[in-house]
Amino acid sequence: NITVFATTTDAFAKIHAPVVNAIAGSTSTLQAVLTYHVVAKHQDPRRWVGQVRRTALNGQMVFMGSKAGVPFVNNSTLSCTPEKTDNGTVWIIDSVLLPQF
Repeated sequence: NITVFATTTDAFAKIHAPVVNAIAGSTSTLQAVLTYHVVAKHQDPRRWVGQVRRTALNGQMVFMGSKAGVPFVNNSTLSCTPEKTDNGTVWIIDSVLLPQF
């Protein structure tokens, strides 16, 4: 089981063009960004008050939890209704998670 944090098209529009071009222009950079949106097991940030750390598929930490009843991952707000799939859970988020390079 995995948890995927899926961004909206509008989320990509928030990123400055040079950053989008850098991501799109490098397979390894794109892979790092995409794998930063995936964590092991079913994760439900609505369950945690405050913040917990989880390791993303790319090996870096993401921070998730709930503030004032609003679930988040890093600086992104999550959809309150996760989509369950056969092998995991998908959350819609309002911004692109960018790993450290």
